[in-house]
Amino acid sequence: MNTVLNAHLDPNAPEDFEVTAFTTTTVSMSWNPPNGTNNATFEKYRITYFRADDSQTVMMNETSSTSFTLTGLSPGVQYTISLFAVSDEPNVTVSERAGDSAITVRTKPNAPQSFSRETVSTTTIGLSWTEPDSAYNATFAKYRITYSRADDSQTVMMNETTSTSFTLTGLSPGVLYTIRLVAVSHQPDETVSAEASGGPLTVRTSEFFRLYSTADKSQANLHGNSD
Repeated sequence: MNTVLNAHLDPNAPEDFEVTAFTTTTVSMSWNPPNGTNNATFEKYRITYFRADDSQTVMMNETSSTSFTLTGLSPGVQYTISLFAVSDEPNVTVSERAGDSAITVRTKPNAPQSFSRETVSTTTIGLSWTEPDSAYNATFAKYRITYSRADDSQTVMMNETTSTSFTLTGLSPGVLYTIRLVAVSHQPDETVSAEASGGPLTVRTSEFFRLYSTADKSQANLHGNSD
């Protein structure tokens, strides 16, 4: 008795797979369909994405689609994403991974909150804020404060993520500064949050005034009378 073997060859892989946009909780991707020459066919797409402690799979039955957005991701976390074409039933087969390797992308961290000025002197500005939202396993590595005046810009990196205050020092008296605060993710694929709520701050340091002593005033009056 002759046995008939029904087998599928692996489908062709999708092409030109790339990330087109990402936010704190989403990653958008696009690609081109598998090569359809020689009556090549496939049934659906499979997207796998994983972080250090979790792996997820999405099946897309709409073969004419060439884009997709992953949602519900964790802010500031690196994901590894792969795309495959899958054959129809029975004897399902799977294509090679789209592209030469999986795509790695890190979502943006959540932004710090309630950024405000606390104190001002001739050469210092005290700042405060609240930490970024940590829900859904959100993470970040450090803060970045940028302060600029008309002719100069400086940056301070703060690696202590539990700190929620900082004092800028060595400033110029009577000068207007624009101050921005963001959260920065871990390496690799470093990403930066949106600007802290309440920012940017525009703060002018205090003017420098000389305080005259009684002797100074008397000397000034003496000079005035001699004129």
